[in-house]
Amino acid sequence: MKKFFSLMAILILVTIKIPVAVAESSGAIIDEQEFRNYLVEIFESDIYSDYGFNTDDVDQMSFGDPIAIYDLNPSFAFGEDEDMLQNRVEEWIAIVYENDKAINGLKLRENNSGELEISGFGYPLTLARAVEQLDQNELLFYEFPTGYYYAFNQQNDTVRLLEEEVISIYSDEQTENLSEEEFQKKLEERYDNVEKGDETISGFGGTEQVQEKQSILLYSSLGFGVVLFSSLLFFLWKRKHA
Repeated sequence: MKKFFSLMAILILVTIKIPVAVAESSGAIIDEQEFRNYLVEIFESDIYSDYGFNTDDVDQMSFGDPIAIYDLNPSFAFGEDEDMLQNRVEEWIAIVYENDKAINGLKLRENNSGELEISGFGYPLTLARAVEQLDQNELLFYEFPTGYYYAFNQQNDTVRLLEEEVISIYSDEQTENLSEEEFQKKLEERYDNVEKGDETISGFGGTEQVQEKQSILLYSSLGFGVVLFSSLLFFLWKRKHA
């Protein structure tokens, strides 16, 4: 858990151009050597094991095709829109493998030339494995205030929560195969409580233990001391401009 929390507070702003076809989430051409050079720089200053790796030998690492990470539509979360995801994709993840085992991921963003470039490194330590196992009909998406990642199955319109660490918190709750309607209802309840004055975003459950763990996950995932209430304000702003 310590490694999981320390990982999430790290954000890297160095950018390297990677020629990738933005419209594609698989089969894109990537420069693996550029990725390796980037990781060499990371591991010179950071501890590789904090990212889940067993070695800093980048020659033992390979990379997956970029996968789009959609953002949850704030208006959907407040029950004001039927579209669950925002149309514009602002981040892609390229899974980093160590000896063919999914370990972590590089953050990619689109530049003004329509190419993807590295914008950072490091996700929750269980996310890469979950992303690797996504069904071909599933889209990866992100809920900003909590820092949680989900998979949306376009074929049967169901949602499931990703990340083993997070799912363990809600072991007594349904965390997968939620219909869009069920998922929206949970989100409405979550943010309705916040708007009424409860600044704790209470995920799927509402116990003090769940809320405490969830707050820790939030602070860790956003890094740099960003607090929960600031996250909510930004989410509300995105809701108004969605």
